[in-house]
Amino acid sequence: MRGLLAIFALSGVLFGQVVINEIMFKPDPPDHEWIEIYNAGADPVDINGWYITDPGYDGIIVDSSFVIEPGEFVILTEYDTTFSCRTIYVDHWPYLNNSGDTVFLRDADSAIVDVAVYSVSSSWDYNVSIELTDYSADNSDPANWQVCTDPAGATPCEENSVSAPPTSAPDLSVSWIDISPENPRPDEPCTVTVTVKNVGSETASGFSFTGGYIQDTDTNIIYTSSLPEIPAGDSTSVEFELTLPAGTYTIYAAVDDTVGTNNHRTYEITVVEPGEAPRIIITEIMFKPTTSSEEWIEIYNDDDSPVDLANWT
Repeated sequence: MRGLLAIFALSGVLFGQVVINEIMFKPDPPDHEWIEIYNAGADPVDINGWYITDPGYDGIIVDSSFVIEPGEFVILTEYDTTFSCRTIYVDHWPYLNNSGDTVFLRDADSAIVDVAVYSVSSSWDYNVSIELTDYSADNSDPANWQVCTDPAGATPCEENSVSAPPTSAPDLSVSWIDISPENPRPDEPCTVTVTVKNVGSETASGFSFTGGYIQDTDTNIIYTSSLPEIPAGDSTSVEFELTLPAGTYTIYAAVDDTVGTNNHRTYEITVVEPGEAPRIIITEIMFKPTTSSEEWIEIYNDDDSPVDLANWT
């Protein structure tokens, strides 16, 4: 059996037209892993200096000019084999875990271009890939990733077996919400940054954005604006500021697009009074040491006072 699959992905903004399109994470033999990337945009993209990473390793894709043409598939791998499309042999390959992993595609400035997170059961078959269902879709929607249905188990250098036709209209997706600082203090200004992506096949124009927060049953609109024209496959960012007293809130962002159900997104946040709860943060994890007995986790006290860890778990 191919096993249970749970996949989540967060799309990048700067080079959103280049996507992680297919992942072979459990091959046989095990060192034959590969990742397929695809240029879903209308323009060539030079990936000079880009690299692929997981939480344990950074793999350098290429350190010289390498242009991916629109509609082109490229295979990233470390093993010497022949694919039907261009292949890049990656130095320091980030070996992928069979049970689950996080795969980042980053540009030369370390900005995230694309990221996919997968988690599968131990019964997952060997030599079966996971595929993106729609090159122009919102990568942060788990429904857009599926197990390969091709009898061969994978479709390197070819259209994915689970590909769906793009939406034949503008389709705006609220694909990401980021808050800075991530854990604001009461009455401390914070900036909410929202990414809106046009996952349809036509340019989106004349749409509006609304942002705010919900507490209990009360909805508070903080910011409204007209969105710029967004070509198919492109993204835009919207920012607004919040200053909240202590409490628990649902930050929301929405666009007035009625195609599909991806036109809004929420983010839960709790604002805590200083001293009410210590700000102890997990800052580093050694999850894959040479021997399992050497695993460790680093925590950091981000508060102004000492914290007694007695009885913490």
